Amino acid sequence: MAEFILPDSVLLLQAHLKAEILLALGPALGSQATWSKARVPTLTDVSSLLALVQNAGADPAQLLRDLSPITALEQSQGNWEDVMAALATPSGAAPATVSSMAALFDLHVRPSATGHKTRVKAWLGWRAVLSWATAHGCLDLILPMDRKTLQGLLWELLQLQCSLPVIKGIINGIQSRHHFFGLKAPISAMGEYSALTFTLSRFQGRQRKMTFPIHRDLVKRLLQISTPSLVVWRDCLAGASCSIFCLRPSEGAAAQVCDVWWDFDTLAGYVQFEGGMALNVPTRKNDQARRGHHPRAGRAQDPALDLVWQLRNYMNRAGLLQHAACTKRARPHARCAVCPPLFPLTATSRQHPGSLSTKAPGPTAFSRMIVRGLQATGVDTTSFSGACARSGGLSTAIEAGVPEVILWMQSGHSQHKSARSYVTLNSPTLLYDTWAAFRL
Repeated sequence: MAEFILPDSVLLLQAHLKAEILLALGPALGSQATWSKARVPTLTDVSSLLALVQNAGADPAQLLRDLSPITALEQSQGNWEDVMAALATPSGAAPATVSSMAALFDLHVRPSATGHKTRVKAWLGWRAVLSWATAHGCLDLILPMDRKTLQGLLWELLQLQCSLPVIKGIINGIQSRHHFFGLKAPISAMGEYSALTFTLSRFQGRQRKMTFPIHRDLVKRLLQISTPSLVVWRDCLAGASCSIFCLRPSEGAAAQVCDVWWDFDTLAGYVQFEGGMALNVPTRKNDQARRGHHPRAGRAQDPALDLVWQLRNYMNRAGLLQHAACTKRARPHARCAVCPPLFPLTATSRQHPGSLSTKAPGPTAFSRMIVRGLQATGVDTTSFSGACARSGGLSTAIEAGVPEVILWMQSGHSQHKSARSYVTLNSPTLLYDTWAAFRL
């Protein structure tokens, strides 16, 4: 596919904005400036703007504070009690005062009003705003920002031919910055945000890149593969598991061996589900409170298509066993400190090529596992990504007639969010319908 080439008008505008930013920084700071890959000329390090912000009469603590780093409490992945105790009472520290406790709250708790990934995107958008304001000499006008300044920014973003998601990301960065510091946002009236983004989409929207779901036949191919490679088997099971359980790549990457709960419903007396399992998902995108989610998979009629049986054998062969000191059942919302990941990264040791490490993958690495699993089955993966697994699970279930009210209980989808917290099934029978749709 030919690479998209920006028109000369956009290239000239980009060069002009960069030149203005470098002139504002001066020779010493300008020579050290580095840029992100964004369409909008954006400084990667905005600390160099400190003097300019001060000269503009703006507050550096509000304009330049990076709210995106993951906090110590978030990094604990549910095991926050010990971290909290260490932050609250550091050894040798003076007794806590109201001011010191408020500062700790502001540093470690307030940023979590939005998720970490959302804050990272907002910080990228805000750095673009800071860079743009530097080029135009209006750092004093962006916090708080009035509608005139916002419209001027949006007009130049359109001149740069930024996509609608990029523009929305910058708008969201502006809005979140105002909300965090208690300032009136430039978009504050009811319905104004939707009206603005819809206005932009009327002439600027575009279709996303075509991707295909990992449907039932592909899941069968992933489960039927015969390979001596433990790495290839891991990749195929990652794709099959994510499809059946309707997982996001981030959720599959976070799964540990102790999150696989064998014969979960059999223990409650539902003997018809013997040989099945539940997967403990401690937290999902729409479940930041870690109430948890437990999609199911049952025993297949064809042993060659039995995901549960294959997961058992894969874990045994790879030595991915639950540790005797595992705390998952006592603390299912928190990451276990002693058990390995369910789909670990490939070991880099030359002495043991083709073996698995004990390191958990990130969402991107896990997505690559899914795509490589499809490649191992002979599929052309040009139009596939890790997200295609969740899409395939939902699509397969819908086509098989699984009721939506049951489907979002398997997928953890945010639809019917308010009703979902009230639902408790007397029997898990319907929760197996998504798995049954694959007719394994």
